[in-house]
Amino acid sequence: MQLNKVFNYIIVAGLFLLLLTPLIVSRDLFFPFITGKAFFFRLIIEVLLGLWLFLAWREPAYRPRKSWITLAIVGLVLISTLATIFGENPYRSFWSNFERMDGLVNYLHLLAYFLIMSSVLRSERIWHWFFHASIGVSLIVAGYSFMQLAEKIPISQGRLDATMGNAIYLAVYMLFHFFLTLFLLFKNYHQKWLVWVYSLVAAVQLYILYRTATRGAIVGLVAGLLVTCAVLLFTRWSDQKIRRNSLAGLIALVVIVGGVFLARETSFVQDSPVLSRFASISATEGTTESRLTIWQMSLQGFTERPVLGWGPENYNLVFNKYYEPKLWRQEQWFDRSHNIFLDWLIDAGALGLLAYLSIFVFALYYLWREKQNKFDIVTKSLFTGLLVAYLVNNIFAFDNLTSYLLFFSFLAYLHFHTLPAQSESKVFKPLTEGDKILQGIIIAVLVGAVSVGGYYLTIKPLTVSAKLITALGQAPNGSNLDEVAKMKLELFKQITDAKTFGSREAVEQLVGQAGGITSSAQVSNQVKQLVANTTVLQMQAEIAKAPQDAKLHLMLGATLSNFGQKELAIASLLKALELSPKKQTMMFQLAGVYLEGKDFKKALEVAEQAFRLDENFSEARKFYALVLIYSGNQKSAEQILAGGVDLDLDDRFINAYVSAQRYDLVLKLWQNKVKSEPANAQNRFSLAAAYLQSGQRNLAIQELQSAGEIDPKLKASVDHLISEIRAGRNPITQ
Repeated sequence: MQLNKVFNYIIVAGLFLLLLTPLIVSRDLFFPFITGKAFFFRLIIEVLLGLWLFLAWREPAYRPRKSWITLAIVGLVLISTLATIFGENPYRSFWSNFERMDGLVNYLHLLAYFLIMSSVLRSERIWHWFFHASIGVSLIVAGYSFMQLAEKIPISQGRLDATMGNAIYLAVYMLFHFFLTLFLLFKNYHQKWLVWVYSLVAAVQLYILYRTATRGAIVGLVAGLLVTCAVLLFTRWSDQKIRRNSLAGLIALVVIVGGVFLARETSFVQDSPVLSRFASISATEGTTESRLTIWQMSLQGFTERPVLGWGPENYNLVFNKYYEPKLWRQEQWFDRSHNIFLDWLIDAGALGLLAYLSIFVFALYYLWREKQNKFDIVTKSLFTGLLVAYLVNNIFAFDNLTSYLLFFSFLAYLHFHTLPAQSESKVFKPLTEGDKILQGIIIAVLVGAVSVGGYYLTIKPLTVSAKLITALGQAPNGSNLDEVAKMKLELFKQITDAKTFGSREAVEQLVGQAGGITSSAQVSNQVKQLVANTTVLQMQAEIAKAPQDAKLHLMLGATLSNFGQKELAIASLLKALELSPKKQTMMFQLAGVYLEGKDFKKALEVAEQAFRLDENFSEARKFYALVLIYSGNQKSAEQILAGGVDLDLDDRFINAYVSAQRYDLVLKLWQNKVKSEPANAQNRFSLAAAYLQSGQRNLAIQELQSAGEIDPKLKASVDHLISEIRAGRNPITQ
């Protein structure tokens, strides 16, 4: 029995240790806010799983007990497994990638987390300690957030994100803890000093949630509190104190929300970075409109594979296939629909969504069933509000490891309350010789399984993530760039040879590195060729693993084009367009390759197609006009440009007009650039060249003199050029 207690204490300590997961940010790993947390969680769970399985074999009291919540979670994981096996890309569905660290492998670890927690935390006291510890960690996260607000620590992605790296992750983390803190507050309502402590903590969590400016989470919070107050009001109408407080809460929420709505045009709201985001909500607002469009695309993808979906982590295939051209204003490579219901429809079909929703149904069932007397009415109302808040948040967002941990912990707590108290185990019988042999075999098997599983599931990809950071590092000044390039290639080769789920992202990074290396004048042609060949081979290997991924074909096409292999580039880009037939950025790339090959007819066809998909897309309009100019149809180009609004004609048009010998338009563009950046000496040099080309030598001299005044270091060069111009020569070009 003593050994059982030791194992129990170790497992409980491990579960408490996992509460530190949100604090982990590993700058030595690729995607430091994501990978460090995930690897930490997985490694500890793998160790705890081995210990728990051994403990459960020795002591029946630690074995899982059945509840509908348990069955729903197991069912969701089983359906996800089937969706992975029969999905479009089983490898990605199982492993996910460094950016998300999700997929079936994550669900399996979360299932283990739930089973261990629901089997080992077996008293109300230990659960309350667990919640208190979690709230304590949330205060550390809040402290980090305050440091960001004080500009002592940089914010990673524009809005307050603390150690999460994403505002929506921080928001849902604080959302959960706010309700947990209220739960503990009411549990200790008769201890006034604790009420003040919990109230202060809840206020801090609420403030951090507010400052994330995450609309989904804040709307979820309001919805959850409204439900909590409404439930208390209608179930305890006869209780004057509850009725009064519930009504006060409802009225306060309505006044706050209504006040913001009515004052949405005032400076108080418009000048607030948080309130202004809510005031801007409408069906035509950019983010809202794009979400609605993406959701429609998701439904199209669901109808194609309605039963088991496309497999976890395969939303990118749906996004590309059903891409709507009006999404040009948004990110071009969504891997989530930003709606948990649609995400499950895509990941695991109707069966997956039903399994997911069943978890909430059974959670509410156990909260409210008549024979369940363990929850008081305040707890029932608060937990119902929490579930509503979480679901509403997920209408506009998606889960991540930190939200999963909180949700599964909450489910394990409900599961703990679903079953009658379990008596402690009876007197432990001494092991027979046969039992001792069996125990030795079990220990050996578990140690081996944990070691092998831990290495392949966690340690190996972790080392790859760290090695990728090294490969992306900057070379010291004065380095031999040939040697640096070879070193980077060797690191990338080691990463891809490891055959982990990090290979895809490593190859994407290799493409970016290869562009810089092959364009450097300090790298030898031999090394450039080596880099080009290696990059293409690695890209082709990734495409072989995911042939339906349009992004990979686009990247390969762009890479081949940069390396001068135009025919192969066209073939790859045509395949990308086949997989994503309405994405304008792919058409730009293909038309550009045709243009470089002087195939003006095909370039025009593709450029016009991109433009006609959505004529509000200014880049498509400009690109089409550029192709028209190079094709010799300047009149049509002028008509296309005239139809645009506030078009900024960049340097591409200068080059195009030079090729068309329209020096009058070149001159006009340089005049505009100098007007917008009068202190830019280089622009004045270029304007001088344009004046010179058009025969206006005196104006050319004036611009050169202005350049010399802006940068006195240029005086000697300026004087030489002016003397050459006055001698009747043309010493400068654009």
